[in-house]
Amino acid sequence: MNMFENLRKKFNDVINKTYLVFGDKAFRRYDNKSKNFEHMVNRAILDFILIGFECYSIEKIENKKKI
Repeated sequence: MNMFENLRKKFNDVINKTYLVFGDKAFRRYDNKSKNFEHMVNRAILDFILIGFECYSIEKIENKKKI
């Protein structure tokens, strides 16, 4: 596997972990006024979550209570 393929796999793995935890609300801001999540993905939230979830294995993510 070349470096590009390795990075793509790593990125997709972290995206999958995030959706396991947050579902369709992943990477979206919550609006306290309307009590809803925004429709657009927020880049700052995306960066923060991807960096944070990178260190967790899929097994730990699947058992969310341990995080």
